[in-house]
Amino acid sequence: GTQPPFASTGVIKSLTPARSHILVQHDH
Repeated sequence: GTQPPFASTGVIKSLTPARSHILVQHDH
């Protein structure tokens, strides 16, 4: 993703469910 980690909420909506799940794990 091109957006920073703190914008994960917006990134998750743009990425696929698989990647969004990974981002959530890293973010939390």
